[in-house]
Amino acid sequence: MQFDAKQFKYQLPLQLRWRDVDALQHVNNAVYLTYLEMARGRYFTDVYEWDWDNDGMILANVSINYRLPILLTDKSTILTRISQVGNKSFTMEYVITVERHGQILAACTATSVQVMYDYTTQQTLAIPPHLKLRIADYEGIEI
Repeated sequence: MQFDAKQFKYQLPLQLRWRDVDALQHVNNAVYLTYLEMARGRYFTDVYEWDWDNDGMILANVSINYRLPILLTDKSTILTRISQVGNKSFTMEYVITVERHGQILAACTATSVQVMYDYTTQQTLAIPPHLKLRIADYEGIEI
């Protein structure tokens, strides 16, 4: 699969762990969800200095396309970005890459939808205007 790494400002090197690999000697499909969760959390902390006590979100949907197996010996990176922002939700895109024979290949592509959420009232919230502006500024997208 072709992808444009320049569309993804945020890139997180992935440290593969022995426990991630299954009997077939590649990263188990279920572990990819953990990788996406890790990238999502780091993205918000690193890029937006996210206030996890006041800015809650819930994961509403995840879609993963497995393209190549990831091996324990692979050098992998997770590319992460917000591609779309709505009133209460936003869509994130991910590419997990592997480097093989001097080429960077997409081992996995994924999307997730997050919804702003108030855990105290148990209700969804509108995305605050200041956050929308920060996302638009960082990602270079129109909101």
